[in-house]
This record gives sequence, structure tokens and C-alpha cells, in this order.
Amino acid sequence: MQERRWSDDRLALVLDVLAQPEQWQRFETALNQRLIRVYQLQPQRVRLDSTTTSGYWSVSEEGLFQLGYSKDHRPDLPQLKVMLSALDPLGLPLVTQVVAGNAADDPLYLPAIKQVSQSLPGHGVLYVGDCKMAALSTRAYVQAQGDYYLCPLANTQMPDAELDAYLQPVWNGNRPLLAVHRVTAEGEDEVIAQGYEQCIELSSEVEGQSITWTERRLEGVLAGLARIARAPSATTVRLAGSFRQQQQKVEATLAARHAVRGAFAVDGDGTLAVGTVLERLAKRGMRGGGFDLLPGDLRLVGNGHLDFVVDQQPYVQGFAPVIQLFLARISQGTVVPFDIETSILLRRADVQAFIHTKSRFEGSSSRHEYPLRRG
Repeated sequence: MQERRWSDDRLALVLDVLAQPEQWQRFETALNQRLIRVYQLQPQRVRLDSTTTSGYWSVSEEGLFQLGYSKDHRPDLPQLKVMLSALDPLGLPLVTQVVAGNAADDPLYLPAIKQVSQSLPGHGVLYVGDCKMAALSTRAYVQAQGDYYLCPLANTQMPDAELDAYLQPVWNGNRPLLAVHRVTAEGEDEVIAQGYEQCIELSSEVEGQSITWTERRLEGVLAGLARIARAPSATTVRLAGSFRQQQQKVEATLAARHAVRGAFAVDGDGTLAVGTVLERLAKRGMRGGGFDLLPGDLRLVGNGHLDFVVDQQPYVQGFAPVIQLFLARISQGTVVPFDIETSILLRRADVQAFIHTKSRFEGSSSRHEYPLRRG
């Protein structure tokens, strides 16, 4: 290849071609098929999720940057939304879809799954997503094409009253529980949850054809409590709606349960809702924790209102698939892709460096290092 073939004009022409959705999808599919074949990957699981990115942009009627529900709690900033499908556990991106920032999440899963299936050599793949993947049409399509799905049911599919009815026999001690196991990176067997299974018959229509299948539902109970002697009881509270609505749900729950000793949220919005409520209830001395590392989370942990947050490391998530593919290639398949844990627990002392950094990234713009205390 000659240097002149990499001029700005030639690269711009390539980008113009790939900017067309049909052209990009064909390129992405062909690239995935080649990577899977060359590295002899055996696709078994695909994870799907969406995220947003916002900025100081102008909003136009047909533009990608639109005002919508902000996961960063900046509804005043236009944003775009990215839907990512990645091969698990490698973390290799398969399909990336960029849509307007005011688009709903639910309709994005089905097109992503359809495009992913074009890249894979066969079916029998497990698709893993959050509750927004639980739309009946999405689950029906996955079932119809011979694949599997794993996702929590949203409140629309599993109302609170129905969930309470499922779990009441557990709280009464009338329902025996089964342990859910997994093998750790060290090869040890670990109990990660306890629950019981229910089989529900579902029916739907896919591309004009009616299908019926049996859905296996695992009604779970908090796993950590099962391993603690004289463990306290736990109550699961579903948080949905706007940030203020989630705050009100947390406030109402804690007001009705004066003996509650702590609260733990499992997503970004829930963590901020729990943390801000605990901040107002500081005199009760409750413990709290959650997920994500947004500025609000940092403040709550730094001020001691949350004991910890669990952060997913984007740098590790991006670097790990590349090094794994490299090792698999140079070892001619001797080194196979492995499971990797990209989360890290951050306590009060850990977040100080994040709070005082001059960059929105980890560390300053001139010194790239992870800003955690050493020793």
C-alpha cells in the first residue's frame, strides 16, 4: 500500500460509503464472520445494552442529537444513543447501532438481534440483556429462530402483586430453594444465588406465524444472605420512572420500614436515588451502596452517604478483547478467550482522586494512570 492511498480525501470517500446504513451493516457482518472464522471462535452468548452520550450540540428535527431521557441526569443536553451487541465473554463488539437520543430502548433489541444472527454461523445462542429486552415480541423472535434469552422481567410483564405472590411462599418458608452455581476463574464452585423455577406457557406471533413455547422463570432470592449465618431478611423494591419517582419510592419504602439497616441499588439511576435519600436520612446511620461512577455517585461516596459503588472499567473492557484475540492468534488456538471481571469496588478513600481530577477520564489529560491509592 502506498502512502498516497491513505490521504484524507480517500479516507473521506471510504467513510461516506460506510456511512450508509446498508453498506455499514454488510461490512460489519462480513467483518464479524471473518473474525469468528479466523480466530475459531465458538459463539455461545451475546450481551446487548444501550448507552447515551451527550454534549453541547444543536438540535435539528432529523439529527441524531435530541433531547431525551438522560442517564447522566442532564436533560438539558442533547444526546445520541448507542446500542451495542458484544460476544461474551470475549467482549468483542458485533453490532453497533447509533440512533437518535430520544429513541426508546425497547425497539432497539430486535433489530440488533436480527443483525447479530446474520454474523453468527448458527443458532442456539444465548442473548443476555436487561429488562428492556423482555418485550414479548423480542422474546418470541429469539425463541422462533432457535436461540435462547436471559433477562429480568420489567414491571409491565411482572407486576409487583404478581411478584409478591411468587415470593410469598419463600418468605413463609414453604418453598424449598435450589442453589445456582458457577465456576470461578480459579476453577472453584461458587453459589451465586438461590431460587426456584416456574414454567409459564406463552404465545405470540412472529412474521405472521403463531408460536407457543414454555418459558422458564427463576424466581431468585438474594444470594449473599444465603451464605451468612443469622442473616437479616431482605426486601426487593422495584424502581422505575423518573429520577424523582424513584426517590419517592425509596423514601416511601424506608418510611414504612424503620428497622431497615441498609439499601443497595443495582443500576445507575437507582444508586443516585438511594444515595440522595440516605443523605437526607443521615441521622438514621443506614449503610448504602450501588453501581456506576457518575459525578453524583462520587459526591455521595466521598461525603460518606454511600459506603461504596461498583464501577465497570471501560478501558479494560476495550483492551481485553484485543489482547485475547492477539493471544489466540499467535498461539494458534492454544490460548482461548477467557472470562474476565472488569468491575472494581470503590470506597470513600478510593474516590478522592476521581473527585479532584481535572479530566472527566481517569487521571489527568497529561498523566495517564489509574488514580487509586497505592500500598
